[in-house]
Amino acid sequence: NHFMGIWIGEGKTFSLSIVFVISLNSTLTTLRAPVNTFKNAQGLFTKDWYKALVEAVIGISFGIALSYVWGVLGIVLGYLLAFLVGIPIENIVLYKYGFECPKRLGKQLLRIFFSVIISILLAIGFFVLCELLPATGIVSFICKACICIFGVIICFVLLTFKTKEFQYYKNIVFSIVSKVWRKH
Repeated sequence: NHFMGIWIGEGKTFSLSIVFVISLNSTLTTLRAPVNTFKNAQGLFTKDWYKALVEAVIGISFGIALSYVWGVLGIVLGYLLAFLVGIPIENIVLYKYGFECPKRLGKQLLRIFFSVIISILLAIGFFVLCELLPATGIVSFICKACICIFGVIICFVLLTFKTKEFQYYKNIVFSIVSKVWRKH
């Protein structure tokens, strides 16, 4: 909202609740991407052909119905509900047919759930922190952006540095850096 206020004026910004739900939709989209990449790479897109129809019907139906109650917020909430239906379907297809280990599905859905909860808590925490800064001006926006970007990166590193996934990517980065370093 701060950026939008600078860009097109304060009167053109969305309410905080709309921004929150849009951000949540963005987070869910990001969490869905790896699952869909694996699923599509394995040619499993025909296993959940109905998912797109179900999501469209839910998104449009609830979007329209809720728009009468909450306006733009209702529309965005309708699509959030559609995402919440699509995520389990995608994971079921991937873990049942792609990885052939449906027993791990519950663990994956819990990881997604906790990732969303952590994202929400970080968003609230950094929102509160940024509210302590002056509300207007480009310098204030740059400070808030830096706090949010670097703060979230630091928090996620601290929360994941002991996981095997983090160690895997850390080794890749160190390998690339060491190769570049040796060339110079």
